[in-house]
Amino acid sequence: MTNQFPMLTAAGGKIDMKLLQQTNAHLFKIASQYLDPETGKPIGGSVMLPVDIADRLEQWLVKEDEKNVARMQADEQRRLDEEIKCVNDLNAARARLDEWVQAGLLNIKANADAIDQWIRNADELGGAKGRFSVGTVDTAIAYLGKKGSNVLQWAAPPTTVTLTSPEPVVAYLSNGEVQLPIGTQPTRSHSVAQLKDLDKRTRESLGLNKDRQGWRGAGSIA
Repeated sequence: MTNQFPMLTAAGGKIDMKLLQQTNAHLFKIASQYLDPETGKPIGGSVMLPVDIADRLEQWLVKEDEKNVARMQADEQRRLDEEIKCVNDLNAARARLDEWVQAGLLNIKANADAIDQWIRNADELGGAKGRFSVGTVDTAIAYLGKKGSNVLQWAAPPTTVTLTSPEPVVAYLSNGEVQLPIGTQPTRSHSVAQLKDLDKRTRESLGLNKDRQGWRGAGSIA
């Protein structure tokens, strides 16, 4: 093969005949006169392809390569979208737990354990079993709260709440990117590395770390 057929040359003249048959049966039938339908290699080991057939195979290879690139890009986008959704769900669940605390739910390890274990194991959640979100938090509290098994511990809601915002501290990931603060609303402008790091730290802030109390520093409710 000459340089006018770079894809075919790079493939060493070997073609994926099964794929060719699936995507272009007519070209497969023609190419089968020169290439082994099983191995995709030239019949006899050194048969030269006619220029017109080589050109058609080259174009087919180019299109298949473009499809592969598009599939990889789509897969990467899906992974990014999944990361964004996961972080959004965790942030929303964290905010929901804060609302329940304001309503009187005690932020203690016993409550965190009960909610975490219920979300992980409750068949009542169906396909949402094991997923931490606003919906699963509310459902867990409904089943475990005063109208359910009543295993959660409550206190009277505070009469006043004073919130203070600490000065933001800029931190960086090992790859040099800025570390996103917990509570950041994910967007597609954020990298996968930033989202994974944010996901991990959000889970830790909600979780069940045995060294501390409550879901903010005691484990992993996710």
